[in-house]
This record gives sequence, structure tokens and C-alpha cells, in this order.
Amino acid sequence: MGRFDNVDLKLNEKRMILHHFKTINETLSELRSEIKPNLASIGDYSAIDRVMEIVSDKIDSLKGEQK
Repeated sequence: MGRFDNVDLKLNEKRMILHHFKTINETLSELRSEIKPNLASIGDYSAIDRVMEIVSDKIDSLKGEQK
């Protein structure tokens, strides 16, 4: 896992990384529950574009939190 294997990684860094993974996981769970029914019922795959936008915004937000 690269950086996770570094024994010099500070505890605060580990907590921050885990917090971001938790946030990403929660976001993906929300997206899955909202989009799956829409795609099945209406067959509108433009929703996928919206998912990509939401994920991209979340990633940008996470990058901003690290600074």
C-alpha cells in the first residue's frame, strides 16, 4: 500500500487518511442508493455524468481539507 507501510507515518496522518477514506465510502454509498433506482426505472444514463461530477467535487473538497 505504499505510504501506509511507512513506519514513520505519524498517527495524525493515519487518522486523516482514514477519515478521508470513511468520507469517500459514505459518499459512494449515498450515490449508489440514489442512482441505482433511477437508472433501473428510467434508463437515463446521464445520471452517470452527475455521479462523476459529485465524486470529483468530493475529491476536490478532500484535497482542500488536507491543505
